[in-house]
Amino acid sequence: MKKILTVSIAAYNMERFLKQALDSFVADKRTMDLLQVIIVNDGSRDRTAAVAQQYADRYPDTFLLVNKENGGYGSTINTSIRQAAGKYFRTVDGDDWVNTRGLEQFIRLLEQCDSDMVLTKYMEVEEGSGRKKVADGGYLYDGIEKKFEELQLNKTIGMHHAAFKTELFRMHGIQITEHCFYTDMEYNLKPAAFVQTVTCMDIVLYMYRTGRQGQSVSLESWHKNIDQALQVSLGLADYWEKIHKNTCAGSAQKHYIRNGALDSVKAKYRLLLTMPDSEAAKRKCMQYDKKLMEISPFLYQAAGHVKERRYRYAVQLLRKTGFSLYGLIAFLYKKTIMQK
Repeated sequence: MKKILTVSIAAYNMERFLKQALDSFVADKRTMDLLQVIIVNDGSRDRTAAVAQQYADRYPDTFLLVNKENGGYGSTINTSIRQAAGKYFRTVDGDDWVNTRGLEQFIRLLEQCDSDMVLTKYMEVEEGSGRKKVADGGYLYDGIEKKFEELQLNKTIGMHHAAFKTELFRMHGIQITEHCFYTDMEYNLKPAAFVQTVTCMDIVLYMYRTGRQGQSVSLESWHKNIDQALQVSLGLADYWEKIHKNTCAGSAQKHYIRNGALDSVKAKYRLLLTMPDSEAAKRKCMQYDKKLMEISPFLYQAAGHVKERRYRYAVQLLRKTGFSLYGLIAFLYKKTIMQK
C-alpha cells in the first residue's frame, strides 16, 4: 500500500526515551499500512539502534532503521528525505512522541488532503510534573484548505506543527545544514517558500517534552553552541537573498521567509549580548555583524531598526562605537532584561 506519511525520527543516544516514541506509532492496521517511520540512528553510543531494530523487526512495513555516522539533526532529515516513501513528511525528535489516536485521525484526513503544508496542534508536556498545555500557534483549525497568503503569518511556524509534501524538498533540492545544532528553523522555513496551499487540522498530534535537562533549547546550550547558531542564522540570511530573487516563490512566501530570517538575526544579537565571556562574545558579535552585512545588506539594516527599543539601541550603539563599548552595552542590556 502506498504510504501517505513519512515521519523522520532523529535519534542520537536516545535509548532512554526511544521506546516511548516508537510505541506511540503502533496504531491500528490501516494507519500503520499508510505510515513510514524512519529512525535515523545518528552515530549513537548507547543502545538506541538495538531499541529501534526491535520495531523494525516487528513491524517491517512501517519502521525503518538507518544507521549512520554522526552528522547532526539536519543530516537525519536529509537522510530521511532520500528514503521517504510518504506523500507527506514531518519530523519527531527521539525524546518526544505522538498522540496515537491523533495520529490515526491525522492519517485518515491526509488521505483526502492535497495541500502543500498541513498544520496540527501539539501538546507541551513538562518533564517531572507532567503538566500539559496545548499549543495551537493561533491558527484557525477549520480543516479548510487555504492559500498560503490567507494565513497572514506574523511568526515562523514551529516544527511541532508542520508537515510538508515530500516533493517540495526534492523538487527544489532543499537540504538542511549538517553537523550543526538549531537547524529546525531551516526545516520550518525552507520548504515554506514554495507552499501554495495549507490546511489546518484540529488534531493534537505532536507531544513535546519540555524541561528536560540537557535540551539544546536551554540558554546554557545556546551559549555553548553559539558558533553553530550563528552559522545557521547566516545560512538563513543567504537563503532569503536567494528566495527573494526566485520567481517560483510568491510574495507572501518571500515575506514569510524574510521575517523568519530577520527573527533569527535578531535572536542572535540578543544571544550575543547575553554571553558570559564578553571578550569572546565581542569578537563573535563583530564577525557576525560583518558577515551579515556581506551576505544580506537588507537584513543588516533591518536588524538595527526594529520596534523593541532596548534591543535596537544596543545594536545601533555597538555599530556606532565599532563594538568598542561592547562590554558596557552588554552589561546594560542584561540589566534591563532582568528588570523587565
